[in-house]
Amino acid sequence: KFQRGQIQMIFYHGTTTNIKVNKVLLPPNETGVLREDFRKNLQDKVFVTISKPSAIKYAKKAAQQFGGEGIVYTVKPDYYSLIKKGTEYICDKAFIKAFEKIQTS
Repeated sequence: KFQRGQIQMIFYHGTTTNIKVNKVLLPPNETGVLREDFRKNLQDKVFVTISKPSAIKYAKKAAQQFGGEGIVYTVKPDYYSLIKKGTEYICDKAFIKAFEKIQTS
């Protein structure tokens, strides 16, 4: 959990069980996996969010595109590289702490 003042922030990342992930989420330029085919920039970054509904939405989209089940990871981002980008955050990598499978139907 990221502490900013007294607020503890929990970060999430939504994807699919068909995309194999070990204990660390790495960016597309390292894994060769790019879920958003429109994404031309920031291929050296991992996207995380503090919005669980947003992570669930991305998990469902990933499951529709790649098959498998939607999954939301609770992650600890690499804080040294963490940058807020709109409602999302980017970082160099994120460490998986827990996960939850999402109903996609």
